[in-house]
Amino acid sequence: MGELAENHWKVFDFPDQYSQGILIHLPGKGLVAYSDVCTHLSCAVVYQGDGKLHCPCHDGFFDAATGNVLAGPPTRPLPLIQLAMHNGTIYAVKQVQR
Repeated sequence: MGELAENHWKVFDFPDQYSQGILIHLPGKGLVAYSDVCTHLSCAVVYQGDGKLHCPCHDGFFDAATGNVLAGPPTRPLPLIQLAMHNGTIYAVKQVQR
């Protein structure tokens, strides 16, 4: 977690180069990861730094700690990407639709 400071995020390819996830280092919670594709109309979400993920296309908001919908047109939470650590390296293991 040392390379990603608290309240910072990065986008990564998962499960392949055609799909992306978003990895966020939440203060007090550690690392969480979700698909960065909004469940409304598939726009990319971005981390706001205030505990929320924002979809700029139609003003959807998701809770960064849970991936649940907070506001806007999305009706489903963001798919969770399970993480695992092995020898100090963090791996995206699988995506879980919710």
